[in-house]
This record gives sequence, C-alpha cells and structure tokens, in this order.
Amino acid sequence: MNASKLAKKIKRIIDRHIKQKGYEVEAVLQTLTEEKMSSGLSIIDNAPPELIKEAIKIVVTGHSIDEEATALGDNPVQKLEFISIETGSETPEKRVEEGKVLIYDGKQFNIILASPATLAGELIIKECQARSMP
Repeated sequence: MNASKLAKKIKRIIDRHIKQKGYEVEAVLQTLTEEKMSSGLSIIDNAPPELIKEAIKIVVTGHSIDEEATALGDNPVQKLEFISIETGSETPEKRVEEGKVLIYDGKQFNIILASPATLAGELIIKECQARSMP
C-alpha cells in the first residue's frame, strides 16, 4: 500500500470516528499581520497590533492545571493539549503553529508546541500543546 492510499484510508477513519461523532470543537486562531511581525520593537508605535482571526477545528486530548506555576504557587497556569488535522491547502493564517494564540472556551492560550506528522503531503496531523495567557 502506498502512502497516498494510506492517507485516504486514515482520512476516512478520521471522518468516521472523530468528525461524525462530534469530537472536533470550534476555536479561533489569532495571528499578527506580517508587517507587525517583521517590524520589531518600536517605541513610538502605540497602536494595538492588528490581528487576523480565523475559525479552526481542533480535537482536545487533554486539559490540566499547573498549580505551582510561579515560585509562590499562585496564578495557576492551564495547559491544553490538542490535535489539529490539516490537509496542507490551508492559508497561512489557518495553520496551527508555535507562537500563535488560540482562543478556546473563552480563554486565550499561547501555542508552545506544534509537532506535525505528514502522510503523502495530503494529511497533516499536528499534536499541539498550549499554555493559558494571563
């Protein structure tokens, strides 16, 4: 079996066991515009950064709280583990990448890890981790 056929089989399995059963949830991915990302630090620019927001679907695999996030033990940090299923044809704003902000369940999470596994260039499954933002 070649990789293309395997990718199609896995897509069918994902459709049947994840998408049709409702395990995918809506989230919003925030990205800074390209000019703001490349401009660097500017002392005189007081305008809020321009954000691009895109709706995406994720599969949440884990959710925990780090009780001792600081030396004093206060301000617990929430950790979110999720999977993003992509086809490779998404716009750059819809691709889950490290450093972007994910809004899920009304909370903002900074994506700290996005580990992709690619199959025949047709299916990209990313295992991701994110931490809550203050």
